[in-house]
Amino acid sequence: MESSQSDFSRRCTGDSGAMGNNRISMEMTTQSQVRAAFWDGFPAGHPWRKKQSDGDYCADCRMEFVDFVDMLHRDGIISDRLAQNVTLKP
Repeated sequence: MESSQSDFSRRCTGDSGAMGNNRISMEMTTQSQVRAAFWDGFPAGHPWRKKQSDGDYCADCRMEFVDFVDMLHRDGIISDRLAQNVTLKP
């Protein structure tokens, strides 16, 4: 059975996709921890790390962040409140 998680989300949580055997067990309690975990998946020169001329990140980056936060919430790594309040911008 295939997981609905993106490849990026699996890398960030350590999920190999095979029954979750390699899933890292942790809890995040701050917005900065969530953002740091998200950005850890991208190398320094990755285009998503650059803001566009309007000061915002590209739509693909923002959507991936929303999916990442949703995955963390479903897996119990972040609280309801943190999932509702975390933003990509500090």
